[in-house]
Amino acid sequence: MKKIILLTLLTIPMMLFALPSDKQQEVTINAKSSEINAKNGVSTFMGDVRFSQGSIQIRGNNVTVKTGKNDQLEAVIAKGKRAEFWEQPQKHKPKIYAWGNTIEYFPDKNQVIIAGNAETKQGQNQMSSPVIHYNTLTQVATSPYSAKGHTQIIVTPTKQKATG
Repeated sequence: MKKIILLTLLTIPMMLFALPSDKQQEVTINAKSSEINAKNGVSTFMGDVRFSQGSIQIRGNNVTVKTGKNDQLEAVIAKGKRAEFWEQPQKHKPKIYAWGNTIEYFPDKNQVIIAGNAETKQGQNQMSSPVIHYNTLTQVATSPYSAKGHTQIIVTPTKQKATG
């Protein structure tokens, strides 16, 4: 059992790592309605919201965007029946997809929090839990203890080319 957990922990880090250039890309947001508060840096978007920055894509029924000094992106919080997050972790690697009732993305903290029926998938590898935390800098994914359910991880071995 310990070997399975260790294997899983070694495999998960590659699941949620963004392209380094994503943070320098412009932000585009599409929504049915919006409320922009330039004074406090909090903007709310409602109705089929689509956020993009480089390879990072976030979808939700309602999305709140928080900015700091010089309009630096501090947080994106998406809520919905099934909010979505996806990105291209590295060139030539499968995209990482995440779903949950709430997705919180903190680019300066290198953190993504998926909560409420949280799921991630990259290629054939999958993880589901009530909550999933991921640090894109350290490449560590955790699912803290929850009385609401268990964590399930599915790791599909990579097929090796035959030698001969």
